Amino acid sequence: MGECLQYLRRFEEAYTQYHMAVQQAGSATDEAAKLARMRAGSLALALGNATAAVRLLGELVELDRAFPAAQEKLAEARRA
Repeated sequence: MGECLQYLRRFEEAYTQYHMAVQQAGSATDEAAKLARMRAGSLALALGNATAAVRLLGELVELDRAFPAAQEKLAEARRA
């Protein structure tokens, strides 16, 4: 759902959907949970919420340091 909303440029709604996916995933470490954190963190950063982006992307890096582009996005969020 978040991807569709993001494609339609309904960014706040997309972020809400991604964030709900992260909450539902809880401490899960599967690929869907990681992807939800990546998308929520990236969109939070794009929306100017660096605090949320650092938290979400930081959780992702803790789960999987090798997740594609996660460390770079986290560094970008920390600079914002």
